[in-house]
Amino acid sequence: MTCRILLLPALLLTAISGCGATRTPDVQTSLQDSVAGCYELELYPGRSDAQVEDDRAEWGLLPILELDTLPLTGWAHLQQQYDDLFVARSYLEGGRPFDHPFGYWRPTDADSLFVGHPMALAGVSLFVVVAGQDLAGRMTSHTDVLEPGRPSSVTAPVQARRIACPVGGGR
Repeated sequence: MTCRILLLPALLLTAISGCGATRTPDVQTSLQDSVAGCYELELYPGRSDAQVEDDRAEWGLLPILELDTLPLTGWAHLQQQYDDLFVARSYLEGGRPFDHPFGYWRPTDADSLFVGHPMALAGVSLFVVVAGQDLAGRMTSHTDVLEPGRPSSVTAPVQARRIACPVGGGR
């Protein structure tokens, strides 16, 4: 699945969450197959007040997110910690690949998942549940670089709407 996420440059790296559960192959395959595809993210879904545009602008440009069924390889520390890890990709408008903010996803329950990037200390992560064909939950951005008057962590509600994968993107 693919999501569009607008992020400030300092917030493009993604943190790793420590929650995961072992799944049986049938639950893994069911969730894996049902969520695979592309998504567009909307921050603060359902809000239309004047403040929401300012709140969305703080996050920056959101890429399209693709959740793939390919197993994630090459990140031994993650593979030792979690059983089920799959490739996630980010795309810019027009399908141009973008290496941040997402790199992998993993089931956290029978109907929920975590999407992140295998980096620490700063980043963006999604914790979402399946809502029909879409995903809904929260997106958290954090950094270890503190700036006066700015929080080190921000969380916003997010809805990821399933879309067709962009031309040039997706598999």
